[in-house]
Amino acid sequence: MTGRLASLFLLTLLGCCGLGGCGGSGDPSSKVLVIGLDGATWDIINPLMKEGRLPNIKALVDSGFASHLQTDVPSLSPIIWTTIATGKPPDQHGIKSFMLLDPKTGATVPYTSNMRRTKAFWNILSEEGLSCGVVGWWISWPAEEVNGVIVTSYSAVKVSNRLWKGTIFPDLEDQTYPQEFMKTVRPIIEDCERTVNSELQARIFSRVDTKKLKPIQNTVIDDTRNVFLADEIYSRTAEHLLRERKDLDVVSVYLSGTDVACHRFWKYYKPRGLPEFNTTQEEVRMLGSVIPDYYEHIDRIIGRLVAIDPDRSVVLISDHGFQAETRQGMGQNERSGGHEKKRLPGILLLSGEPFVRKNLTEKPGRSELPTIYDVLPSLLYLQELPTALDMPGRVLKEAFKKDVLLDRPVRSQDTYDLGAASSGAPVAPIASDLDRALQERLENLGYLMLQQQNEPQTGNQDQPLEKSDDEAESKKKKDD
Repeated sequence: MTGRLASLFLLTLLGCCGLGGCGGSGDPSSKVLVIGLDGATWDIINPLMKEGRLPNIKALVDSGFASHLQTDVPSLSPIIWTTIATGKPPDQHGIKSFMLLDPKTGATVPYTSNMRRTKAFWNILSEEGLSCGVVGWWISWPAEEVNGVIVTSYSAVKVSNRLWKGTIFPDLEDQTYPQEFMKTVRPIIEDCERTVNSELQARIFSRVDTKKLKPIQNTVIDDTRNVFLADEIYSRTAEHLLRERKDLDVVSVYLSGTDVACHRFWKYYKPRGLPEFNTTQEEVRMLGSVIPDYYEHIDRIIGRLVAIDPDRSVVLISDHGFQAETRQGMGQNERSGGHEKKRLPGILLLSGEPFVRKNLTEKPGRSELPTIYDVLPSLLYLQELPTALDMPGRVLKEAFKKDVLLDRPVRSQDTYDLGAASSGAPVAPIASDLDRALQERLENLGYLMLQQQNEPQTGNQDQPLEKSDDEAESKKKKDD
């Protein structure tokens, strides 16, 4: 911990940051659990709640503010989740896709945390003397120094020769801060590897007869199992933080399985979703329940997380919704659900003592729809911190009780983006031996084709990837 962070943390312990100061009043309801569910949609959640299959999410809805959450396009996960974390659009935070070309080597590599040009919520909270635990967030590797704990996501992992996104590599440095926290995570990984696949087989894939499926379908199932395993590793890590670090002001965890399940299995869940879907009754019998069953599994995870510290406020969010959607160049047995051809809203659920009880998920009403830009200002407000004038979002006053708003007027300041996080930081990506494995995975999901489609149609039309700022500046000088 730097001297500055240590000093700020000491101020918090001494109680110097009161209601009108830098935040952190000690009120239990100001402590927050943030759960990110990639691709979660009320279109799936609401019917399952009515069937009684999601009791934990329903309990949160019944005790809080629930709404759709307007997203941006392109709705690529690294862009949107970084926007949620920073409150800034991609032209400001600098994360524009999954991969880019490293100007130093010419290699294709993923974006890394040093390339983010604006501060994320974990940077802001730490500098304001508050503490946080961040698990699995997009573009968080290598781990940054925070007042608390970070467990990063590199978007791929190698265990038993399998590669997937969202968990820990045994031989990759800087995956946690502090580094010694890796000693805590490693047994969680090992335990999940021993137990999770059999649990998933019983709960999600019990109807599957691999002999009756095509090879590509079995490959998709294997890949999906690994994503579900990653969710379990991250959720159990978050459970550990909630149990053992009750002092943390904000604990956040990101889970990706809801997104991957919908990409892979939509045509079995909604076989009449598109005229070109060619599913058999046997395929629907075996695979049609994967999506709802996994939502049910996620509901159990949410229940475990909330039960550990029930006084915490809960912020449940997703980056976009889902629909039936195919992609040119990919077979529908690989990918039959998507979110790129239409702006599909995600979910927003704010539950706990500070929030009103209002469900706008079926009848949105006439009020302005919350957006992904409003999440961070509202989180800062919940932590009794000022919002920033250079954040385009707003505090969602309609979600807070009147007495909270009266006791805690919304305050603002010009910016939080002063210092190394917003200027002077290196812009070249940090490479690792795992980069090629990640590129292959994203190609298999079809994301890199979408990335190419969303590139500005100028210059070299054969160039599918984002260039780093260093390379872009070099080209600009040549053109000038």
